[in-house]
Amino acid sequence: MHLNYLKGSAALLILLWILCLMIFNKMAKRHVELEKSEVIIAPKQATGKIATPRQANDLKQDVFVREAPFTNWRELLLKEDQSPIIVETSLWKQGNSEYDSFNHFCEEQNIKIIPEKNINTNDHPMVLFDDPMFMSPLWKKGYSVKVIKGRSLVELLEAANLFTLIILSIKDDGSQALNHKWQEELGKCGIKLLTREYLRSSYLNVVWKKSEHEYCSLYEDVADEPLAKNFKSGDKINGYKIPLDLELRSEGQNCGNHSSIKIDGQEFSPNLRGMNMVVYDLIESKVEEIHRVDTFVSIYEDTTIYSAYLEEENHAS
Repeated sequence: MHLNYLKGSAALLILLWILCLMIFNKMAKRHVELEKSEVIIAPKQATGKIATPRQANDLKQDVFVREAPFTNWRELLLKEDQSPIIVETSLWKQGNSEYDSFNHFCEEQNIKIIPEKNINTNDHPMVLFDDPMFMSPLWKKGYSVKVIKGRSLVELLEAANLFTLIILSIKDDGSQALNHKWQEELGKCGIKLLTREYLRSSYLNVVWKKSEHEYCSLYEDVADEPLAKNFKSGDKINGYKIPLDLELRSEGQNCGNHSSIKIDGQEFSPNLRGMNMVVYDLIESKVEEIHRVDTFVSIYEDTTIYSAYLEEENHAS
């Protein structure tokens, strides 16, 4: 009886050992497949995980209708010792249920909100705003501008998950704000062709974030004429097979002024001035993030909060 028990235990251990070897072999093969130049990742079966048109609109609302930024504003203002004035933007009121609540919060804190049209007529020691277009009129009035809360384009690229496609399309202009420092940093993230020399030019880039510090630009182009590029699922881009349909378009200010990023037929580009950015998760087969950085005037994301001071000298860079 005891001998049979030992034999059974030995057989079980052998089976477990074989199972472990099979699992390890499978994982090793998958790692090798991901490293091969002809394959990014095996395409998944249709599971409905791709964002529907309604989900795509919801993603855009999260970024551009600006529900969430009011939370950032509240957190910032509660820590602020001074009493600044805030310059609101027209986007704040567009379908935004949180605007009235935020306005009431500012009244309780004795913080004045002024409309953007009054930015040239009000002088105050400290001005807060989140539209980089206000930098120029404030500079002309003697203000210095600093970023106090927000992420740069480089930080957005660094924050993207591994095994994602970062799809970039410019509308109007996306290079004026890029000084040598930013060009060098963006070059490390796969953005190499875009420089100040290409003012108001068209630009497209499809970047595969292969590891934490490895960005592989599969397709990058910049031109003075419109750029359009279509890829079908299974097509090879620079030797890599992609598991989705991509329809990309970029038109600079002088050749159409438009941006389009369609994934499996659905539009995800915010189609706003500067760098329109869509992050697609290859593991989950879905759009993970949508961003716009107005690289005509700033290198920071749309939800960035800036402060302007009359007594300071250094501009935001």
